[in-house]
Amino acid sequence: MSDFFSQILRSLNIAVIFITFGAYLAPYISPQTTWFFAIFGLFYPVLLALNILFFLFWLWRKKTYCLYSLGCILLGWTHLTGLMGFNLAQPMPKEPLTVLSYNTHSLRKLFPRKKDNTANQKAFKNELEEKTGAVEIVCFQEFAAYKSTVAKLKTLLGLPYFEKHDGKGTAIFSKYPIIKKGEIRFDNTENSGLWVDIKIDKKVIRIYSIHFESSKISGDAAVLKEDVNLRDKKTWQGIRGILGKYRRSTNTRVDQMSIVKQHISDTPHPVIVCGDFNDTPVSYVYEQMSKGLCDNFKEAGRGWGATYNGAIPMLRIDYIFTEFENFTVYEHGILREEYSDHYPVYSQLKLK
Repeated sequence: MSDFFSQILRSLNIAVIFITFGAYLAPYISPQTTWFFAIFGLFYPVLLALNILFFLFWLWRKKTYCLYSLGCILLGWTHLTGLMGFNLAQPMPKEPLTVLSYNTHSLRKLFPRKKDNTANQKAFKNELEEKTGAVEIVCFQEFAAYKSTVAKLKTLLGLPYFEKHDGKGTAIFSKYPIIKKGEIRFDNTENSGLWVDIKIDKKVIRIYSIHFESSKISGDAAVLKEDVNLRDKKTWQGIRGILGKYRRSTNTRVDQMSIVKQHISDTPHPVIVCGDFNDTPVSYVYEQMSKGLCDNFKEAGRGWGATYNGAIPMLRIDYIFTEFENFTVYEHGILREEYSDHYPVYSQLKLK
């Protein structure tokens, strides 16, 4: 390899490392103060892949430059474990509490309005039971709560209790009686939060189904990917449009997160927080939401953690949080079902 080409690669390697360090700052700097760090955090999976490739390349070339990317990866270990689970399987207790969270994209593939797709419905139930057994709590986002759909899901999942946020898409099904319900409203948006108190034996638990503001950039990204031309003015206009949408949405999510965190802090019961946060683990919203709570994927997840099935791959934006002092997490998994642009995530827990 020529010295000139080697120098170019070293320069690119250093640039990637510096941008990765910028991503590491994203969880600690509010996008309402300085927003571009949030963009670096969004692309952390890509930056991680580039660092791994540089590390392997320089290792193959037997160059000490490989240590630069290796050091960069290791310095971001806490961010890496937000995307990749390295936990070992644990013995499952008898009758664990199984909770599922799912942005359903209106369940159009499972419950189309013009016909009854019973084959997909049965397949979904069978695949769910094979992975998790009986599910006792299901939190939905982007759920179209038609009476017929609700009735069918109650029967399909064996969950007789149901509450929804009126007209806002968050909903909760439960095996256990719901003794109280409340709504969390966000201004000027279709997003929302729903909470219910359920009674298991003599204990009351509060369940949240949360849906934060979408970035609404996946469609633009798909169009841009199909017709990208860096010499074309339209391409750069498209990039600016995507960045502008992301900046506005991430600022909105910070406000929504603050409302939810305050509500959780005022809750007198053990809490389980489920939802589509539309932000990755390398983000300010995630960092603030996770304070004082247990990210069940980090605690018990294994393998690749991406939950988004849309135009921008490798994103983990769907979560289940519990409290360290109130729950033991034995299993956290992702069902790779393509009935929505998100994958369902589930946790198997035990109340302490």
